[in-house]
Amino acid sequence: MIPSDMKKEFMRIITTSGVVGLICITILTYLYSATGTAVGIISTEIIIMVRFYLVVKRNKKINSFQLL
Repeated sequence: MIPSDMKKEFMRIITTSGVVGLICITILTYLYSATGTAVGIISTEIIIMVRFYLVVKRNKKINSFQLL
């Protein structure tokens, strides 16, 4: 995203996902220990991936199958 001149969107996604992920991981770690931590981290990474995909798809008007 940075080479495509989408640095602002990149930073917004990383920042908001980091804050939400930190809160989520803290709560899940308190409730479920190591398993909660793992679930929180994986969930955060999946959310980041989906948000990146949606932003790139919206801005670049690409077909979903071109990425495969």
